[in-house]
Amino acid sequence: MENELIIVKQLPVIEDQLAAVKASITERVNQALSLVCTEETYKDVKKVRSDLNKEYAELETRRKEVKAAVMAPYEKFEAVYKDCAGDLYKDADLKLKQKIAEVENGLRKQKEEKLLDWFNEYRESNGIEADFVAFDDTGIKVGLTDSLTSLKKRAKDFLDHIVDDLKAIATHEDRDEIMTEYRRGYNLGVSMSTVAARHKAIEDARKAREEAEARRKAQEEQQKSLEAVIAAQVAQEAPVAAPVTVEVVESVPEVSPVPEAPVTEKTYSTSFRVTGTLEKLKALKAFLVEGGYEYEQL
Repeated sequence: MENELIIVKQLPVIEDQLAAVKASITERVNQALSLVCTEETYKDVKKVRSDLNKEYAELETRRKEVKAAVMAPYEKFEAVYKDCAGDLYKDADLKLKQKIAEVENGLRKQKEEKLLDWFNEYRESNGIEADFVAFDDTGIKVGLTDSLTSLKKRAKDFLDHIVDDLKAIATHEDRDEIMTEYRRGYNLGVSMSTVAARHKAIEDARKAREEAEARRKAQEEQQKSLEAVIAAQVAQEAPVAAPVTVEVVESVPEVSPVPEAPVTEKTYSTSFRVTGTLEKLKALKAFLVEGGYEYEQL
């Protein structure tokens, strides 16, 4: 196309006097900035500031008017440009893009269908069930520039890897559990680690229960042994009552009744040393406190 279709006849001409008044404006601004603002003069400073703002607002209004006057012819030209040329190019580009996309999508779909047929055949030849792994699980994205040969190689590598993993799983004692985990992401290492971690957690829980039960039984046996020791010590130290001789007389002089003294149960003391773990010693102390025994800790 020839450049004469768009010709600039005349540049916009703006006549202004800003350069002439710049010195005057600069002088007034400097004078305003040199003012000392105090309690006595701040009102005068405010008036100077207001005057400057008023002048600036008037100039801004005029600037916007000039801009609108300058832009109006261009905006009119731009509308004519879009109607006569710009929009025609854009519309043509969009339609051509759609036509190209339709062809490219068709070519890509054909390649995907060929790859899918090959994938299904190769999977069946390796004895892998269709519901075990699908083509979407490979993560392969078919690009327009990808060759069918390279895509088949990627699919083959994926299936060959699964075949090797299945052989390894079949020899493992936990193959059923590992297979369940393997189908989640086709990662043998992660699947085996998950199953191993689950088994360890179960074994740890079992050992914890057994250890807790053993501690409980040991505490019961310790408490029974302690009670037996205390009972034996009390029986050995208890005094034997002496025989009482009663003399019978024919007459007994009358005596005044003597108030009976309150009967106090006699207590005994015993000493022994106990050796055991901290938990067992704490359990022994709790037993003595709950049983009402007085004890002295050496």
